[in-house]
Amino acid sequence: MPEQERSRPACQRDGQSEAPQPLPQFYERSDSNPRTNSGVPAALVTADDFVQVRLPLVAYLGGLVEAFVFERIRWRTQAESRMWVEHAGRRWWSVSIPKLAEELGCSEKVIRRAVDVLTDRGALDRIRLNLDGPYDRRWAYSPVITDLPHRADQYAPQGGCTSAPQGGSSSIGDLEDSSERHKFHSNAERALTALVAERKLPLTVADLLPVAYRLGGGDPWRGYLEIKLRTTEAIVGARNPGAVLKARLDAAP
Repeated sequence: MPEQERSRPACQRDGQSEAPQPLPQFYERSDSNPRTNSGVPAALVTADDFVQVRLPLVAYLGGLVEAFVFERIRWRTQAESRMWVEHAGRRWWSVSIPKLAEELGCSEKVIRRAVDVLTDRGALDRIRLNLDGPYDRRWAYSPVITDLPHRADQYAPQGGCTSAPQGGSSSIGDLEDSSERHKFHSNAERALTALVAERKLPLTVADLLPVAYRLGGGDPWRGYLEIKLRTTEAIVGARNPGAVLKARLDAAP
């Protein structure tokens, strides 16, 4: 076969003309599926209640819903609308589960589960402030934000002081003045304040903070999480509830 003939496409060498092939369509024609509404209303993407959710936060909290709930509550405690109240040095947003579900467009069951997950992980604290009187059963939420390392599989604070404060500190005053004060001291103190109020513990924050250092091996945040775990069960009918709670906290893990 001559060189010129071999360089021609096979379909032309066989006496056929090469017809252009139609391009495959990976989309649906708009005229075959007419829509009455086109686009997204600008107000839905430019409103002042826009909440940004970072992808690392989704991975850290374990799900999209958890991240949206956390960020919504965080935004509410920072918004200029002053829907939040200040209590024990922190901002709290009182909201019912139905209202939170309405704001996020999810079912109440999904929101309730996400709130429980966030509370169990220590990302949210919740107390009842009874803002509308004794029959107000809404929880008030406050985000717990600390200088944590980014590890999605571990949420307790790391680093900082690795041993208990020197000198056998036994009071909150000693810890305040100690040069060994842990960088999560303030976070643990605020969390313990909320825990005492929520669970009506028979001990004060001044009593619990040294215990948090001890249980956490020098890390008060780890100790706070342990105290939170050990105070889950209410003390009922005890003649000296403070002594009962101290015994729980002094028990070996």
